[in-house]
Amino acid sequence: MTLKMLLTPIKAVLGFPKLSPKDLLASATAIHTGMNGNPAYPNPPVDMAALKADIDNFLSAITAADSRRRRLHVRALKDCRIPSAASKPARIAANSW
Repeated sequence: MTLKMLLTPIKAVLGFPKLSPKDLLASATAIHTGMNGNPAYPNPPVDMAALKADIDNFLSAITAADSRRRRLHVRALKDCRIPSAASKPARIAANSW
């Protein structure tokens, strides 16, 4: 065995970049809930208060994005002018030869 093989760290592959924002939020919340105050983690690798603040900020960003998306959708529906069924045959006749 070479020294390199002995020192190769093991990395957990969790697929965070592929998660939707809401799934990432659920994972982060589960991690915080599982580690915060857990005697198995007397010295967690991150500050739990800072992690909770980041999770709360992420939740606010998701909520704001959903709100903007809803407003844009409502505005698009209001701006969309669907012709009435009564005027459609007249326009077809006018556009035909």
